[in-house]
Amino acid sequence: MWTHPKTDWKFDDDFDLYTDYFRIKNNILWLQKLIGEEYRPFALIPMNDYGVDGIGFADFYNNIERNIDILADAGFRNSKIQPTRTWNANRAIWNFSDLNRIEGALLILHNDLMSARANRPVLSMTLGVNQYIEPKILAQEG
Repeated sequence: MWTHPKTDWKFDDDFDLYTDYFRIKNNILWLQKLIGEEYRPFALIPMNDYGVDGIGFADFYNNIERNIDILADAGFRNSKIQPTRTWNANRAIWNFSDLNRIEGALLILHNDLMSARANRPVLSMTLGVNQYIEPKILAQEG
């Protein structure tokens, strides 16, 4: 289920693993499902259910970043999506501008997907019927 992302992160905002990370993770999984239905199924890099002691690992950050790239490439890469980053062990972690970039990218992907679905061409007629029609066999002369 889609949860509206937080795109107004401020310098002194705290990142909460159990609300913020799981919102980001679940929005990525939701977009994967919809893009897969719309185009073709594809795999993401697994995003573990980390505890507080696991968020210091580089793969915690990199898996989110790579999955945003995968989503954008599987659907449609909007030029408004800022480039993702690669994180190294024992270095800096996400700050408020990274979180705004990440959640902003998810919102752009969501809005683009919803717009594409809403503007999808549809037939103005119904194909098929709800009853069986006996075929007519014409007699051949000759």
